[in-house]
Amino acid sequence: MLLDAKTAPLVAIVTPVYNGAEFLAETMESVQAQTYPNLVHIVLDNASTDATPEIIARFKAGRVPLVTARNPTLLSMDQNWNAALALIPGEAKYFRILCADDVIFPETTLRMVALAESDPAIAVVTTALLRNDQEEDFRWPRDRTVFDGVEALRRYFTIQGTIEARQALMRTRDLASAAPFFDLNVGHSSDIDAVLRLLAPGRLGFLHEPLGMVREHEGNASSAEMRPTHAHFNDWLITLRRHAPRAFDAS
Repeated sequence: MLLDAKTAPLVAIVTPVYNGAEFLAETMESVQAQTYPNLVHIVLDNASTDATPEIIARFKAGRVPLVTARNPTLLSMDQNWNAALALIPGEAKYFRILCADDVIFPETTLRMVALAESDPAIAVVTTALLRNDQEEDFRWPRDRTVFDGVEALRRYFTIQGTIEARQALMRTRDLASAAPFFDLNVGHSSDIDAVLRLLAPGRLGFLHEPLGMVREHEGNASSAEMRPTHAHFNDWLITLRRHAPRAFDAS
């Protein structure tokens, strides 16, 4: 599908950041390098104490328009993510979270929007990606790019299809699916909880080519908080209880 500046729907790339100076410039450069013609980059600084504000300021004259704000006091991660979503312009059709230590490749947004536009029932588009420069097998059947939502949930919970919520494009119409959109009661898995919530009434679009890179490092939530306490097991049980019944009740 060909998309130009006149026909391409507006996409909001949302980057909540706290003390992100180590990787933020690379993240923001990857947004500026997108080939997609109709973007806005929203960056919400969560009262950072490092060079984050100076890095953000360097991109204010970039090709991709920048919307920025700064919290006067430190919020929790989910509170900050929800506050960042509130900055999305009303005319945006799609949005995604791009964490301040991850990057997307130049064709990422173009490819994801093209798939979403091909089927209005697609609620979430995600892709394969690199994790610390290493390619992963996401297990989705390679002869298909669209999956019924219930099938997608079933594959996810039976480890026959992996979803990385940090690489998920969603429709702004679905921001009203819950208030707040990122549930404050799901530990560190509010992002995948939101994705799974949208799938049952919709469909999943999956692009098999790696179209981004997520970093796992000592400073991110997975390494600093989840792994030392094994919190991911508790988060898995919460999402299993919430969303698995919709995947298996019809079986």
